[in-house]
Amino acid sequence: MDEWIHAHPNEHLTVDPTPVAPAQVETTSDKTAEQTNSGSKKVVTEDWVMPMEGDIVALADIPDQVFSSGAMGAGFAINPTIDNSGKSQVIAPTSGTVAVVFPTKHAVCLKTDTGDEIIIHVGIDTVALNGEGFETLVKVGDTVTAGTPLLNVDWNTIQAKAPSIITPIIFNSMDKGEQITIENGKPVVSG
Repeated sequence: MDEWIHAHPNEHLTVDPTPVAPAQVETTSDKTAEQTNSGSKKVVTEDWVMPMEGDIVALADIPDQVFSSGAMGAGFAINPTIDNSGKSQVIAPTSGTVAVVFPTKHAVCLKTDTGDEIIIHVGIDTVALNGEGFETLVKVGDTVTAGTPLLNVDWNTIQAKAPSIITPIIFNSMDKGEQITIENGKPVVSG
């Protein structure tokens, strides 16, 4: 990840080298954002869907310090559920425009209709696979809506060749101190 960022300094990704506190991830199913915290909160986007099925993982628990330290931004991760086929799609979590498709096909950055930048980084150290196990379904500039397929993923290949399939979902346009929580299946920003 660092290699790509340094090789493409003028792309849409921005990285603040100052570490920020890792975001807290909570899941609630029966409370609204207003009920869970009296502080300022906003739902990132109302049309949000999870980009893949799986279990939510806190930012601090991602097995890669670049992500777990918060250096890439606030967020969470998903430990994907893999069916018997070993293959699935990563879908757009919300409406927006494809800002970056990594040359190694392991990550996509979306610029949402609300101006947020969301990076979906499939697996850990998957840049080393040089695209093996991935098929891109979109290109830079494509307009997407929640649920639009972004990538085809061969999880069997990823599991065999990468240290982890845990997939960070990073909001790199958040302000310092903002945190992402998952409430009613949607990311909520607070802080």
